Amino acid sequence: MSEKLTVFVVGAGASKEYGLPTGAELKTQIHAICDIPQVGLTNTRPDPEDDWLLSIIKEMILFDGIRSQDAGNLPNKIAAKARLINKYVNDAWFIRDNILLSPSIDNFIHTHRENPRIVKLGKALTRKLIAEAERKSSLYVDDASLQLQLPVNEIENTWLFALINCLLEAGDFDEFLDRLARVLFVVFNYDRCLEQFFKYYVVSYFRLGPKDKNRLSAALKIWHPYGSLSEANPFSSVEAFIRKAKSEVPFGQTDNDIGYLLWDPIKMFTETEGFEGLRREYRDAVIDSIEKCDQVVFLGFGYHKQNLRILSSYDATNDCDVWGTCLGLPKYETDSVQENLSQIFCGGSKDRVRLINASASDLVAEIGKLL
Repeated sequence: MSEKLTVFVVGAGASKEYGLPTGAELKTQIHAICDIPQVGLTNTRPDPEDDWLLSIIKEMILFDGIRSQDAGNLPNKIAAKARLINKYVNDAWFIRDNILLSPSIDNFIHTHRENPRIVKLGKALTRKLIAEAERKSSLYVDDASLQLQLPVNEIENTWLFALINCLLEAGDFDEFLDRLARVLFVVFNYDRCLEQFFKYYVVSYFRLGPKDKNRLSAALKIWHPYGSLSEANPFSSVEAFIRKAKSEVPFGQTDNDIGYLLWDPIKMFTETEGFEGLRREYRDAVIDSIEKCDQVVFLGFGYHKQNLRILSSYDATNDCDVWGTCLGLPKYETDSVQENLSQIFCGGSKDRVRLINASASDLVAEIGKLL
């Protein structure tokens, strides 16, 4: 791997290689879950047979409490609870009937941001479905098992496997860390695929102890602009994730604990504050990496204007080479993306922007020696 400073910008298409849903698939799954029956509305606790979402709605109301002037009157309290559950159910049906009309769950929540029930439901559904996808993914490892390794046969044709082989080439752990320090990952996904991969692959490969795990977490720079299932602070989750802190949400956790489901570490793209939402030391690290980078690599990225706006909110050197996947994009859209990227990173030189009609793994395998 070269001495160049590289920024990898990771979208849903890259996580798809590990079994995570694309934005379109996430909408379809939310649509299906929101098709719930209106039953058992006055139960104080969810029935085991109730649909999952109806159970969560009931728990949301218990969690928030019934704000009513008659809260001390048991019959009125029960009636108020039933009315509120009914509102949630109607909002779930509204999501069911309209989510497929929206470009994404983020757009849908933004459009209806004045309705706190829709915001809560949308985020709880997103967390639940991403966590379930993590558990079903090729990166899931059961910590209770004796085999604490990733299944190589299931991940050897993925982009991270191709990248790690470039980072590991003819080097010991110190040399690996030097190479890793020249890389920044900007991940526009809520999942922790990248953290999980490094946690198990690198720890196993180098037989790392606690001290070297800390060195790994210090060198691994991952920024989730919209947060992740770990926590809202984009950088600080890496260390906790790798060393398995008790406060860390495990990869693939799927229990329905209300604190877990209503905890709000993720932001829809319209809620982000860009670099200003980071603590100063993290913000400086991100801006410094992007301003000084020699090349930017987009993997499975949708090139949405809002996301590009975040990446362009710094003083660009206009001296970068850009690589990116454009699998499935029509030519007119590819041309537009190329023009936008050239203005952000290359001073308008479109020749320095190379968009490849390939998957993330194919692109990394093709240009790995240049990185």
